[in-house]
Amino acid sequence: MTPAPIVITATFVGYVTFGFWGGVVATIAIFTPSFLFVIGTVPYYDRLRNWQLYQKAFQGILFSFVGLLLERHQANQGKPGVIMQGEPGIRKEKL
Repeated sequence: MTPAPIVITATFVGYVTFGFWGGVVATIAIFTPSFLFVIGTVPYYDRLRNWQLYQKAFQGILFSFVGLLLERHQANQGKPGVIMQGEPGIRKEKL
């Protein structure tokens, strides 16, 4: 699952619940934490990059990401790709 459906869903729910401005507020609210995190850490990145604990944490995050990719690849072996409901001639199976 990618972040895009989460962002789109937040905007949609904001719009459906509170109209146009609800969608705008929901969109801003979903992006604000990441934006603030980046803005807050960029000035200190050169110092962080040389910090041993940061290097180990970043390496662990990268390894866990690769592990998740491999697990998803293994779990999807032999299963069909995404099947749209209206596609003719394809047997519908629960994935």
